[in-house]
Amino acid sequence: MKTLIPIVLGLLVLGCGKNKPPNAEEPTPTTNTNKGNGTAADPAALPPNPQANKLSAEEVASLLADGIGRWKITGKSIPVGGDPEPFEDTMEIRWKVKGKSTVATFSPLINGERVPFVGYTEYDPQEGVFIWRSKGAGLPETVSREQYDPATKIYRGKSTYPDGAKETTTFEMVSKNKRLWTSQVEVDGKVVFSREAVFTRLADAEDRGKK
Repeated sequence: MKTLIPIVLGLLVLGCGKNKPPNAEEPTPTTNTNKGNGTAADPAALPPNPQANKLSAEEVASLLADGIGRWKITGKSIPVGGDPEPFEDTMEIRWKVKGKSTVATFSPLINGERVPFVGYTEYDPQEGVFIWRSKGAGLPETVSREQYDPATKIYRGKSTYPDGAKETTTFEMVSKNKRLWTSQVEVDGKVVFSREAVFTRLADAEDRGKK
C-alpha cells in the first residue's frame, strides 16, 4: 500500500496556487524523488537514511499490490494561523511493472480547477526506501522517500527542499480498505503547514489491476 503514500505526498502541491495547463506530463522515472509547495526539491539534498531491515522483493511486491485500485480521499489542509480547508479527490493506482513499480493518476483541485497528476512509485533496495516521483500539469516535479515499518504498518517520509523547508509524513495502513495520512512542513524549525486525509478503497475497483 506504499503506493498511496507517494500519491498523497503529491497533494501538498495543492497549496501552490499554480494555473492548470490542458494535460499533465509524465515524470521521468528515477530512483530519487521529492515534493514541495510549488518548488521542486533537489533529490541530492534528500538525506539518505537507509533502513536497517530492508524489505525483500516479495514484501515489496505485496505492499505495492495492496494499493492497486481506486481510492477516495477526504481530508483537510491546515495553514498556520488560518482556517482548515477541506479537500476531496479520487486516485487510481495500477501496475507499471508488476511486482516492482506502480503508476498513479489523480486530479487535485487547484484554483477551482482539476489538475491532472501522474505519479510513479518504486523501491530502492540499496537504500531500503520507497521512491515517489510525481508531476502535475504546469507544476514542477516532486520527490519523496518513505520507509515502511512492518511492526506498526506505518510509512514515514522525509523531504528536504532547496529553500530549507522540511516535510515529514506518516501513512498508516489501518485496514485493507482504509489508510490515514498526515503531513507537516517546517521552515526554520517552525510548522507552517499541515495536512491530513483518510483514504477509503472504492469497492467497485478493489481488485482492479491485481490480476
